[in-house]
Amino acid sequence: MKTKYKTLGIILVGILIIPQITFASWWNPLSWNIWKIFKSEPKTEQTQIRKTTQATSTTKTVNTKPEEEIIQLKKEVEALKKQNAILPVSKQMTPTVQNLQEKKLEGKSKTIIPKLIIESISAVPSANEILFKWKTNIPSVGKLSIWPTNTPTGNLVITTKLNNIHEQIVTTAPSKKYFYIIEFTSENGDYISSEQKEVLTPTDNISPKILGVKIVNGINESVLKITIFADEDIKGTIDYRYSNEREWQTGRNIVYDMESKKYIEDTKYYNPYIFTILRPSYTNNTEFEYRFLMFDNGGNSVYKEGKSKISSLKEEYFE
Repeated sequence: MKTKYKTLGIILVGILIIPQITFASWWNPLSWNIWKIFKSEPKTEQTQIRKTTQATSTTKTVNTKPEEEIIQLKKEVEALKKQNAILPVSKQMTPTVQNLQEKKLEGKSKTIIPKLIIESISAVPSANEILFKWKTNIPSVGKLSIWPTNTPTGNLVITTKLNNIHEQIVTTAPSKKYFYIIEFTSENGDYISSEQKEVLTPTDNISPKILGVKIVNGINESVLKITIFADEDIKGTIDYRYSNEREWQTGRNIVYDMESKKYIEDTKYYNPYIFTILRPSYTNNTEFEYRFLMFDNGGNSVYKEGKSKISSLKEEYFE
């Protein structure tokens, strides 16, 4: 019996090994399906289930990644919007508006003084004077220089106070041409000058008007002071006499000249015009009689006469 079993065993081994050596290219007993009967079926199903589950979970993980990225991107966009809303207004505006705001802020911190500009100049002539008017955009000091054609070196210079609007009256002669220049200086040192201009005064054909005469008796000196009020500058002579006299005396306005150290006739025009004459001794009935002839710059004359009792005159101290 034992010999039979050994013989069978050798045969089986020969069947299995010899073809393996001879037919190595296709002989593979391990690949035969006959061995499936020795495998456990439940283990195979469990392995498949695990593989399927693992594959599914992997797919889900792969599929959820894009959704998470989209959500994250949305969050970042919202954060950027909020950050932009918090930014200063000047950074969100256009450059033009921003520049305007910066200029306004600069204006608050530092006052901008405009450049000096002459807005208007006018010269209104009359027979005996010229009214100058001028205006600047900011306060300025005006300097008016005026001269007649026949005296180019005799300039009259008048300086006005700091202001926007200026007026200045200059006494002139009738029927004469004058040249003038006005210079301006502002508070911040800006300087500007007008061009040289000319103005012609009209002919004076109107006589001056005497508005009043005031005669005062001196207390401390033996003189009478006669003051003549007119509507323009005048000069002239006075004739006078007292009640006990027959002849008229002529008086003129005289001034003391420092150069010649003498009393000379004052040739200037004034308003009011004053005569000072000697007064004799008098009684209550002594009368002072006068007549005067006055002229204006245009040569037009006015005549007036009158008389008063010296005792009735107002008395004053003369300096």
